[in-house]
Formats: sequence, structure tokens, C-alpha cells
Amino acid sequence: MSRRTFYRYYSDKHALLKDVFVECFFSKISADEDKDPWDITEEICGQIYSDKDFFNHSFEVKGQNGFWEEVKTILMPYFQRSFPSVGEADRMRDFFIETDIYRELSLIEEWIREGMKITPAEFASALRSSYIIYATWITEVATGKPASDFPQ
Repeated sequence: MSRRTFYRYYSDKHALLKDVFVECFFSKISADEDKDPWDITEEICGQIYSDKDFFNHSFEVKGQNGFWEEVKTILMPYFQRSFPSVGEADRMRDFFIETDIYRELSLIEEWIREGMKITPAEFASALRSSYIIYATWITEVATGKPASDFPQ
């Protein structure tokens, strides 16, 4: 392909990379409006598992126009729907959602690096459990009360 033809379709190499991510990954994830973010996470893990080599390299692309940013862009609306709007605190809510998405991606990257020794469904379940444990710890620290004192 000539340089001129390339720039007819893409503004730069990052635009091409984004299209590759969308075509090779996101188009295969069924992110319906009513889907729970955890269901989407399990689908993402399944997709990553099905094409390990591609995603091993994709996770290396960080920063602007990188894989992580594209995943965040796709997942943000689903997580935002799961956490109600709190008016002026929406910016803080979105910050925590973004942080959680990056935490999730870090754990997925570690799963890939360790050779994906458990199935995508098992990993997604462990990921969800890790959030429950993390939320409990954060709540204990913030309230100064042990989890046994929380309303059941």
C-alpha cells in the first residue's frame, strides 16, 4: 500500500491500530444495553483466551490510542449505568470506574503473562470475587468497622 493510500483511510498509525482493535476484538463482543459489566468482562476474557498471541501484544500498547484506552472507552458506559449518577460527584464516580477498568486490565494482563492457567470463566469469576474482597477492605478502612459489623 502506498503512503498516499494509507493516509486516505487513516490519519496516522494509531487510527489504523484502533481499527484493528475494533475489528479483531470489540466487534466480537456482544455488549448489549442490558448487559452487566461482569458479563462483558467474561466475554472479554473469552475473546482474549481465543487469540492469546494477538492480545499478548495488544496489552503492550498503552497510552493514547492504545488497547487499554480503547477498552476503557468501550466499558465506561456499561460501568456508568451500573453506578447511579450522583450529580456533582459524577466526576469522582467516573474516576473510580476508570481506575477499576485499569485494575481489571492489569489483572487480565497478569493472567495472560502467567499463561492463562485457568479458563476465561474461572478467571472472570475470580476477578469478580477480587472486587468483592477489595470493596470490603476499602469499606472497612473508610468506616473503621470490621465487615462483620456491616448490615447484611
